[in-house]
Amino acid sequence: MDSKDISEIFQDFTHCTPQKIERCAVGIGNHAYIVTCDNIKYVFRCSMEENAYADTIYWLNELSALNILVPKVLLNGK
Repeated sequence: MDSKDISEIFQDFTHCTPQKIERCAVGIGNHAYIVTCDNIKYVFRCSMEENAYADTIYWLNELSALNILVPKVLLNGK
């Protein structure tokens, strides 16, 4: 994946054109980017593996329900 792919996917889901896309040097099998749109920064994670983030999304929602500060999952999909 490159910045063009990330920009297209981000725009499809958010209807916002990214101002800046930076690749994070983390993760072995997944790609992580910091996407800035309207001066708000988002973490954009993607993987070619189906359901790669199912456990992460589950636990972030569980921890959030306990009033533990964790990142909010805005969208997930294919």
